[in-house]
Order: sequence, then structure tokens, then C-alpha cells
Amino acid sequence: MIISTMTIPEIRREINLDLPYLLRSVEWKLKKLTRVRIKKKLPTIRWYFYVNSPRRTRWLIMVECIKNGEAKIDFIALYKVGSKTRAIWFGNDPKKDLIIYSDHFFHRYAERFAIRVLNIEDIISKFFFANALFVVNRDGGDCSYTFPEGFGLGQFDKENRTYYLNTYVTTEMLYKAQSEIRKFSMKKLKKYVSENYSDDFSFGNCIRKESFDPNSLYRSKQAS
Repeated sequence: MIISTMTIPEIRREINLDLPYLLRSVEWKLKKLTRVRIKKKLPTIRWYFYVNSPRRTRWLIMVECIKNGEAKIDFIALYKVGSKTRAIWFGNDPKKDLIIYSDHFFHRYAERFAIRVLNIEDIISKFFFANALFVVNRDGGDCSYTFPEGFGLGQFDKENRTYYLNTYVTTEMLYKAQSEIRKFSMKKLKKYVSENYSDDFSFGNCIRKESFDPNSLYRSKQAS
């Protein structure tokens, strides 16, 4: 189980121990997802689910069928730091970069979009399926992430190849230099989408959800 006192090498070791279980969990979901996509003639479909590994780590897994039937898989581990929850993202290779999202990051995300705070897992789910694609920029030890919905700010630990994202801001809150970074990054993001997704893809229409309605998290104009 991943715990707050672990070093990054220890976290990577724990992830590696969980990885065979995670891949088995994905295998049958991916087959089902592919059948659904073909049957309903969907160009892109994304599915997410939570699992608890035998080593007692809580995982959010996102499986996505994209252009030509290829699969994109994201693994996100959740762990506690006192009463707060952090998330660790990696693609399908834990030897590569890790991204650690702070509890503060997700609560800021919820505040920026006036999301009703039900529980932290709902907020994390909403964030990742809306922002599964991103572009990272580094400036020395500082880093920024361009997401479809906004911008993440944090630090980069070169020695451990780990990004720490501490807060989330919306596009209207960016400084001029940050806006230029986002503008450039969105061009890269759209180029990736055009090369890997169907022509009618949009970031909000490709979700298949399990027991979770993301729209229920948004306050209506009347309620706010």
C-alpha cells in the first residue's frame, strides 16, 4: 500500500508490485469497451473504474479506445496524507515520469468550476476524465500543465522524474506569459487529437461512466 512516508523509489516499487493486477483488471474491461464501441459505432469511448489492489492501494483506472481501435490507459493511485488525499498518475510505464496531485489541487479545481463537494473521489474522477490529455512545460524546477479545462502549476523533481502539481487555475486567471504557454500548448494538444482521434471528437462527448454522473456535480445557474 502506498503511504505518505514513502520515498519516490519506494512508491515506484509499490506501483510495480501492483501493476500485474492492474493490467489484468484492464484486460477484460478493454475487451468489453471495444465491443461497445463497435456495436454502437462510436469513434471514441472512455471508461473509468475504481479498484482496490490486493496490496490495498486504491486505484482509478481510465481506459480509452481511440482512432483505429488503439487503447490509451491511465493509472491513478490514491493515498492519504493525514485526512487529505493525493493522487499519483502514470501512463502504463511506472519507470517514466510520475505526476503527484495534491489535495489542494483538486479542491481548487472544484472551487473554480463551482462543483458541489460530495467526496474527493468524485472530484478526482471528474477532473481526470475531463482532462485525460495534457501538455507539460518546464522552466527549471517549475512546471505548468495545460489541460483542456485549465492550467496546473507545480514543481519538477528532475532526480526522481516526478512532477508535483500544487494548484489549479482557470484560463481567465492566467498571467500574459502563462496565457501564451497555454495557447502554444493547446495547438500541440489539438494536433495530437487530430492525429489520434476521429474528426468529430470533442473533449466532453466521449465518456462512458460507471455509477457516476459528472454533470450532477455542477451547480445550475438557478442553484448558484
